[in-house]
Amino acid sequence: MNIWIKRSLSTVAVAGGLVLAGAATAQADDNDTTSQQDSSFSAPIEVGGVSAGVDRSESSSDQDRSERSDEDGTRSSSSGRSESDSSSSGIETRESRLEPAGAFSRDEDGSRRDEGQAEDETSRSETQGEGDSPVHIGGVAVHDERENSSRESQRSGRTDEDGTRTSRERSSERSSSEARFGSGDLDLHPQGAFRDAESSEREEFGDDESGEESARRFGEASAPFTYEGGFFAFERDEASRESRSSTVRDEEGTRSSSESSSDSSHRGGGFAVGEITGDPAGDLSRRSSSSDDEFGDDQRSESTEHNEGELSGPFSFEGFGGFLTDESASRSTERDRVRDEDGSRSSTSRDEAEQSQTVFGESGAFAGDPVLRFSDARSNESDEFGDDSESTSENHSRARYAFPNAYDGFVTGVERSERDEISSTGTVRDEDGTDQRSDSSGDSSSQRPTFGFDGLAGDPAGSIDSKELTENDER
Repeated sequence: MNIWIKRSLSTVAVAGGLVLAGAATAQADDNDTTSQQDSSFSAPIEVGGVSAGVDRSESSSDQDRSERSDEDGTRSSSSGRSESDSSSSGIETRESRLEPAGAFSRDEDGSRRDEGQAEDETSRSETQGEGDSPVHIGGVAVHDERENSSRESQRSGRTDEDGTRTSRERSSERSSSEARFGSGDLDLHPQGAFRDAESSEREEFGDDESGEESARRFGEASAPFTYEGGFFAFERDEASRESRSSTVRDEEGTRSSSESSSDSSHRGGGFAVGEITGDPAGDLSRRSSSSDDEFGDDQRSESTEHNEGELSGPFSFEGFGGFLTDESASRSTERDRVRDEDGSRSSTSRDEAEQSQTVFGESGAFAGDPVLRFSDARSNESDEFGDDSESTSENHSRARYAFPNAYDGFVTGVERSERDEISSTGTVRDEDGTDQRSDSSGDSSSQRPTFGFDGLAGDPAGSIDSKELTENDER
């Protein structure tokens, strides 16, 4: 006999039996239950800003002086030294907030009826909840400044029957450094929700039984955020200077010489990050149902399941940039002069050297909007009538993706410069006249290689579709 004819006859038989049973039943038991639960919470927290700093300054100085006169002449000497040290440090934070909150609910109900050989049972439940937690973290600013300096001098002199001799030395050093760090505010708002619903129904009459179940689940979450960016910068300067001079005056004339030198250096750098924003989000849902029927030796079952979801994450980044620089300079000078009965002679020499190097780079903005959507559907069906059986199953999967994006490119480079210079002069004045000479030489160099990229934009996308069908028939 055809399987569908068998099924129809069985269904008619069961329906008739239920009607007769209902008419013949003298009493029935009914039982209904219901429950409900609701809850919610919130716990806002706020922390005020903080500002703290320390300033320090110290200085000291020493001086010594002596003078002595006797039959051999006069001798004098003096020395002095001074130092100073100062620093300033501080930190500042802006206010921060946290505001978590959520809600939850659950509903349940069910019923059961017993009428002799007939029994009917149903149940339903639904659970849902949501929550979010806005977060605001205030920015931070930190600075540190330091400065040191020192000076030292010495002087001596002597006068006797041979003449006068004097000498003098001076030196100074100075250094300063500064560092700063700053971070902008961060705003983050994670949030999510879910829902879970289930239901079932079952009927029994004698040896015959049928039932249905269904479920639906859904969840979503997102976490939009904004970060204002930050920076770091530092500088350091150093400088030193020295000088020496001496003079001798006696019966042969006057002889004097002097030397001076100075050095300085500067180093610095910085790095900055632009604003970053994003909104990652996703949702997922699932629907399922199943049913089964038993009529004597005949059975029938069906089940379906469908899953689908979406993930996305639009973002934008303003880019970043930075640099490092190193500068140096050095100078020295020497002078000699002689005056006697033959005339005067003088000479001067100078040396100079400079060096500078900078490395820099900058990246443009980058933005994108990636999206992924997917779904998966499954179904199964089977029938058994005696020794005959049929079954069918089907799977269908799909996915789509896209990633539109744009990048503004970058630039990077190096700047380098050098300079050397040497010069000398000499002058002789005597009874034959004046003789002068001068020599000088110099070198210079400059380089600036750079590299840049104009950027790119694109919109890659695609899809995947897979389907599978299986059938089985046994007779």
